[in-house]
Amino acid sequence: KINKIKSINYRKVYFYEYNKMINTKIINRKNLICGEIIEGPAIIEESDTSTLILKNQMLYIDNYQNLIIERK
Repeated sequence: KINKIKSINYRKVYFYEYNKMINTKIINRKNLICGEIIEGPAIIEESDTSTLILKNQMLYIDNYQNLIIERK
């Protein structure tokens, strides 16, 4: 299930590693379900924290709703 999320917003975000602004997926964690896969760059927003996924990373949601980040 790659990027099947209903509400994905985009925002320009500065990435120091690339020294430039990159159009980045902004996703509310409440919209993620088990088995969902997000390819970076992306930011997962929650009320008390944010999770950054870089261009060379992917994130998936496990059966316990944990955010697992791995290299592509």
